[in-house]
Amino acid sequence: MNLLSKIFGIGAKSVAEGVTDVAEKAADIVERWKPGDEKKTAMFIDVQAALTAATNAARAYDPRSEGGGIFGQIVNVIVDAVSRAVRPGVTIMLLGGIFGWWTLDVSTQSPIVLGWGETVIVFWFGGRVLFKDLPSLIAFLRRK
Repeated sequence: MNLLSKIFGIGAKSVAEGVTDVAEKAADIVERWKPGDEKKTAMFIDVQAALTAATNAARAYDPRSEGGGIFGQIVNVIVDAVSRAVRPGVTIMLLGGIFGWWTLDVSTQSPIVLGWGETVIVFWFGGRVLFKDLPSLIAFLRRK
């Protein structure tokens, strides 16, 4: 009998299994937090597949109302058209007021109008493009 089995009642095999389990768990943690190139590539492929699936699902989304009879279909088409025209209508109204194409009831320098105009522009063009990509492009072009 060896010393461990005399003191703790365990054998060398049990100790080796315990050390192996701990090493495997440590390797799993390291692989999760600092993956190798193979794992990074697999993760990248998984993320791209998920993004492609989400994009395809968003493009396939068509929230048309369905109704019975010719009257129900006409009403549903009109309601869908009005519903889809709200965002472009608000955009045209706000930007026309900001750029002076027509006057709004409030001043075009009003923080409310400018805030809504900024929100609309961010909605249509994306926050990343306006607040990161475009300033980076301008800074890059100034250096040249």
